[in-house]
Amino acid sequence: MCMHSFFTKIKISYHYMRRVLAELLLDLYFYYTSCFPLLLIIGAYKRIKRRLKILWLPKGPGRPAVPENIVDLILDMKRSNLLWGALRISQELNLMGISLHKRTVSEILKENGFTTPPMKFGQPTWESLIVSGRETWAMDFCNVIDLKLFQIYILGIINIGTREIVWHAITLYPTREWLIQQFRNLAIDEIAFPDYLIIDNDGIYGHWIDTVFLEYFDIKIFRIQKRCPWQNGKMERYWRSIQNELIFRIPIQNEFTFRYFCRNYQVYFNEVRPHQGLLGKTPINKILEQSRIVDLCAVRYKKIKHVHGLFTEFKITA
Repeated sequence: MCMHSFFTKIKISYHYMRRVLAELLLDLYFYYTSCFPLLLIIGAYKRIKRRLKILWLPKGPGRPAVPENIVDLILDMKRSNLLWGALRISQELNLMGISLHKRTVSEILKENGFTTPPMKFGQPTWESLIVSGRETWAMDFCNVIDLKLFQIYILGIINIGTREIVWHAITLYPTREWLIQQFRNLAIDEIAFPDYLIIDNDGIYGHWIDTVFLEYFDIKIFRIQKRCPWQNGKMERYWRSIQNELIFRIPIQNEFTFRYFCRNYQVYFNEVRPHQGLLGKTPINKILEQSRIVDLCAVRYKKIKHVHGLFTEFKITA
């Protein structure tokens, strides 16, 4: 750290303490939902103590710590996206060109009081389903209830290999003809069909689907076993993501507003959101490699809002 005069150090210390206390009030109000807000207060104290120690008592040569601006970036990511954990933040940093292990991110979050409240249910482990073929899709239905107590059905189709959401469709009355029309719409959009389509045992999938899809779309149907949702794990994991990140966070007024938000979420999911199964890359840009940032102390970033502020993307600025 560059040398500062005595009065400059006092000024920097004063402004930083004001900033941390203001952030602490926001953290206590917006973030912490458990019964231990004291952890956030202790975290703010440690943050002030560490910054003042670096400013007034700089260390000699040795293993460099994570720069304070990167710590601020990590905490800003957590405040802007409360559902993100250490792994997700580490992947977002990796997309920005900042290589930081998830354990380091987890230690920073814990040190500053952002200990994630315990989950009600543990995360399920999905078994992989290996299907030979050039490409494989998975299809499934999910339903939600709007404010008028109408049941809305959402059809989702995901590419197993790339994790890309190929198609979203919203309806109040899913029928056989409506389902076939969705694949006609895919053909109109010149989207190449896969060799295999994984489905479950819902009532809408009668025996007709095997012959119709093979005859008209050259798609072979692969049905999972009954009461074995893990065989369609990637599709089920997507429903969990869209429920936690979108459906449970917005009031669903009607079919049209839900279709609008799902369309925006599909773009965010495919182009912005990093995926653990793709080693932190996005489905669309999974081949694109971000150059590593060497000087972390000079990092400047900007925030981009998605889906009307539900999600915040972080990008490095020049």
